Amino acid sequence: MRSHLIWITTAVLASTACERQKVVERPLTAVRTVAAEAAPVPNEVRYSGVVVPDTQVDLAFRVSGFIEQIGHVREGGRSRELQEGDFVSAGATLARLRSSEYQTRVSYAQSVSADAGASLSALRAQLNESDAALVQAKRDFERARNLYADKALTKADFDAAEARHDSAVARRAAMEAQIAAQQARIDGASAQHRDAAISFNDTALIAPFPGVIIAKKIARGSLMSAGTPAFTVADIRVAKVSFGVPDLGLRGFKLGDTLAVTAEAARGREFQGRVSSIAPSADSASRVFAVQVSIPNVGQELKVGMVATVRVAGEQDESPLPAIPLAAVVKSGSASGGYGVYAIDSRDGGDRVRLQPVRLGPVRGNSVIITAGLNQGQRIVATGGLQLADGERVRQIP
Repeated sequence: MRSHLIWITTAVLASTACERQKVVERPLTAVRTVAAEAAPVPNEVRYSGVVVPDTQVDLAFRVSGFIEQIGHVREGGRSRELQEGDFVSAGATLARLRSSEYQTRVSYAQSVSADAGASLSALRAQLNESDAALVQAKRDFERARNLYADKALTKADFDAAEARHDSAVARRAAMEAQIAAQQARIDGASAQHRDAAISFNDTALIAPFPGVIIAKKIARGSLMSAGTPAFTVADIRVAKVSFGVPDLGLRGFKLGDTLAVTAEAARGREFQGRVSSIAPSADSASRVFAVQVSIPNVGQELKVGMVATVRVAGEQDESPLPAIPLAAVVKSGSASGGYGVYAIDSRDGGDRVRLQPVRLGPVRGNSVIITAGLNQGQRIVATGGLQLADGERVRQIP
């Protein structure tokens, strides 16, 4: 019985040890691999891009209100509301808010301005009367002062003349102060009238340039807040094809270059465009530089969002060299810098990755030519090398 218990205990301990060994065993990293194949000798490099508008803006009302009207277009002999995809001309009214309250503000501001103007005219007439009274008071005062100096006028009469003069001066100063105050009220009323007129005009949403409606975000009767986008309009008279170029291929582009562009949606057509923009810095995520090619789009054959292909003339290689995906290239990790790839090493019966320094050649679209450090047919990690370590065991997946 004792030996039986010892045998059970030993089996349990052995089972526990196996379980622990299974827990700590690290699974192999799965990697997708490709073979470095001889690169064809192309005479051009192709980049895939997307068509974007020359200009695109979100249009919003500067004032709040209820949508009373949306612009219309004629289609098939009938009139319908504007919708996404419609072309609008510059100055076209896209929508209107209910404007009655804004018209009331304009009318009120006009009436206040008119009343203030009438009051100002009355005050100016009174000022003219004050000027005449002041002239007469000055003459009477001068005469009284001369007579008083000659002792031909009593002190009481002289004081009365002086008081009338001072009173006339005070009345005129008071009239000038009232006119200045009234002028300030007129200026304020005029400003209110201008603001009310601007707000009234802003109840109409106007297209700033000819373009296509990319997005419509309103409906009749809905309440719109000031600044909330109502339409998105894109100017596609000039279409732009935007695509990414790795740093190694950037030297093949300069502003003003003429490039050929094709699109699957416009088969049989080849468009000629000019390089209009080269990003000064790479995208932080993709590490490629954004390049744009501008193409006249008079017939509007190129639509926003279409996929297009940009063809760039390449250099002729003397002999075939291995080519690998750009995503397979990593920093070599050596003190001298450079680049490398993770090559598959299967010599010990299992697959391991070895960081192998390489020398990069010209870029061919999304691939790069390797001029040294890699043999044709050698298998390498196609992507995700940044998460690997030199000598790490891996599991290849197709």
